Amino acid sequence: MKKLIIVLIFFLSFHVYGNDDLTGKKIVCEDEKNDIIYLRGFNFDNNKKVTVWSQTSRQNKPSSFQYYYRTTPTTIDLDVEENSNTSTFIIKRKNLEVDYKLSFENKNLAGYDYKAEKCSIWNGPILDFFYLGILLETQDNKI
Repeated sequence: MKKLIIVLIFFLSFHVYGNDDLTGKKIVCEDEKNDIIYLRGFNFDNNKKVTVWSQTSRQNKPSSFQYYYRTTPTTIDLDVEENSNTSTFIIKRKNLEVDYKLSFENKNLAGYDYKAEKCSIWNGPILDFFYLGILLETQDNKI
């Protein structure tokens, strides 16, 4: 019986600490700062790649970039290179807070972070979220 429990713990531990397959999952974030709406969406395409969508209220259409992701028990780390030791995006799994660090030649240049309450799981198409986000924010405009 003890051996069976040990084997079960081993297999459950491997799943928790292994690289999770997030295929089909989507995370969206929305924030406003200085009268600019910032939208970001993460569409996990398969067990390695995620498409990151971005748009602000000053852009006519969203842009997208492909990243690789890896998971830990507490974070989802995204980078442009597979098996990288650095992370462009770090998503905290417990609350979906997003840290974004844009760097060049080991220097942090810029980034836009999203607090936990600004991000959520999304079940529809990412572009629907972007359309609705801009529409809702501009519906009261007089002209």
